Amino acid sequence: QTIVIGVGLTTPPYGMTDKSGKPAGFDTDVAKELAKFLGVKANIFEVTADGRIPTIQSGKADIISFTLTQTPEREEQIDFSTATMNTYQGVAVLKSSSIKSIDELGDKTLSAQKGALGATVAAQAYPNATLQQYDTAVATRLAVEQGQADAIVDSISVLAYAIGHGSDKLRVVPGVVGAELQHYGFGILKGNSTLKKKADAFLKQFHAKGEGKTLYKKWFGSDAPADVFKGL
Repeated sequence: QTIVIGVGLTTPPYGMTDKSGKPAGFDTDVAKELAKFLGVKANIFEVTADGRIPTIQSGKADIISFTLTQTPEREEQIDFSTATMNTYQGVAVLKSSSIKSIDELGDKTLSAQKGALGATVAAQAYPNATLQQYDTAVATRLAVEQGQADAIVDSISVLAYAIGHGSDKLRVVPGVVGAELQHYGFGILKGNSTLKKKADAFLKQFHAKGEGKTLYKKWFGSDAPADVFKGL
């Protein structure tokens, strides 16, 4: 038996390719652990950020494991497992930028990833800002580094990792954009309660054993901030 799992490969360290071109990263490892727990083979393939929900709805994938934030809008379209980890949307700017607070972004040009929560949250929090959307997380950072945008809105873990791994021209602006804590979960076809129950059982064991924290350290190169696995 095989479980078909869609992952992202352009949002390191959640989803990326290893040296041999195979899917790797935190979300990919969680997907592999889920398959192991279920006692089936994992067929892992790449989806884009804005292709996550259509891939589940069309039946191309059984599960999506790709920084998928649970939101009321998405809950109308697909089902979610319990949380794989918590997240919140943060902001990064050039080190040389005069922006000191997330309250200063009202009239600025913001970059975000297409189909990602950062884009939705940025549009809601800063209705008068100019929002530029890009296909990859890397492109959102390049836009700021090259002066095409003033700030990036993205998951705080993605931003912190990028700054620690090459995007050294950037810094995180203190503060949380939008709702306080959000949750990443597996995306599952609406009404597939059997798979949801199995995924939830896996995550209960995964968190009880501290596997999330172990994988976080492996991929992010640092211990997880307190809020990332709080209450899971």
